[in-house]
Amino acid sequence: MLIFFFAAFLSLPQTQPGSEPAPGQLVERIICRQDAEQSYALYLPSNYQAGKTWPVILALDPGARGEFPVEAFREAAEKYGYILIGSNNSRNGPMAVGGAALHAMWEDAFERFSLDTERIYLTGFSGGARMAGRFALLSKRVRGVILCGAGFDLPELGEEIPFSVLLLSGNWDSNYLELKTLNADLLKRKARGRLIAFDGGHLWPSPSVCEQALQWLEIGAFRDGIQPSDSTLVDSLYKQELKRGATLEGSRQFFNAYLTYLDLKTDMEGLRELSEVEKRIAQLEGSNRLRSSLEEAQRLEKIERRYIKDFLREFFREKPKKRLNWWQDKLDSITKMEQKKEEDQEYQLLVRRLREFIWRNGWERSWVAGEAGKYGQAAYLAEIAALIRSDSNALYFRISRMYALSGQETEALKNLEKAIDAGFDDLEKIKAEPAFMALHEKTRFQELINRDTPQSSPSEP
Repeated sequence: MLIFFFAAFLSLPQTQPGSEPAPGQLVERIICRQDAEQSYALYLPSNYQAGKTWPVILALDPGARGEFPVEAFREAAEKYGYILIGSNNSRNGPMAVGGAALHAMWEDAFERFSLDTERIYLTGFSGGARMAGRFALLSKRVRGVILCGAGFDLPELGEEIPFSVLLLSGNWDSNYLELKTLNADLLKRKARGRLIAFDGGHLWPSPSVCEQALQWLEIGAFRDGIQPSDSTLVDSLYKQELKRGATLEGSRQFFNAYLTYLDLKTDMEGLRELSEVEKRIAQLEGSNRLRSSLEEAQRLEKIERRYIKDFLREFFREKPKKRLNWWQDKLDSITKMEQKKEEDQEYQLLVRRLREFIWRNGWERSWVAGEAGKYGQAAYLAEIAALIRSDSNALYFRISRMYALSGQETEALKNLEKAIDAGFDDLEKIKAEPAFMALHEKTRFQELINRDTPQSSPSEP
């Protein structure tokens, strides 16, 4: 499938505009003409006309929800004139699934719409981001990628990365450090990369962040000479980033301010006069304030890497033992660190990322183990996640179900009680759950489903 996908990219089909949906409207489901099993969400800018070519962004969501990225980028796409296409079939899992989804969107888009073959972009979130980066390497036809919440494996040293890479990450996303490292690696290879951090976790960015992403694509198109430069936009973004750097300096985040100025200089090279940003870079370089700020950033990164290394070693145990005490000790250590630095925002974000790392890895690994029939392991991994999300009734319901499937009835009942105490009141779902059939005759099970419980909806994990 990957070879087939690669070949399709090498031979770009000719655009043959057909009967398009109405511009200016988000359409949740367009069925691909050549594969009725594949579909995508679509947004055409309101001034779309088949008589000219348009840049396009093909999006991969890890949960087959094409409307999510299309909705996130819609306002910016309308403003800057981009076509948005989000697969309703892509999801986490085998690369062939994402490859089939992207290939179907690709073929259908070129058949229906008038696309600019010099301005084809990919985006994705989480597992979709990893696929987008990998497919861009295979294609050789992609101008740039916008990777949200996850990165991709870079090729061997010396191999060219022929597209720009924009990384978007929440500042308390558990993958933030991964993207920060990837951005540094891109800079070392002299590839065109940029990291934009926003206030948030592991999710598709907000429309305002997506607008920043498209502005960066526009600047890149100006710089590469494939789009006439817009001096008004260039000047506006230049002043905006100068102001952001000054704000960071004012809050004594000198290293972050320095990186902001360096990114600004790189982005605007050849587009306008840069004396002011060059002056600010020179003022910071070699200064004690920059040195101290860099040392503190490196110290925090070292702490984060040490914790993550410990967490991964524990998660990757060949035969994981139930060691919730070990995880609780680590959480207690993180909490003490947080309490010592209550006023330090960077410490608070570090602690939140570490908690997210434990939660997300416990939850996702629990699903993998459950799908593999390792129910006891799945229950334990979900219990690790519950140390972070102790108020999630859906999480306790899953733990109970996994224990029931593994034949551990006492643990199943104990966690079913926790789920009900936390507000899981869908008694019909409990009664109908096949994993609980062996529990129906248990006195404790009958007591749990017949007692009065607070009325609330089952929570998200």
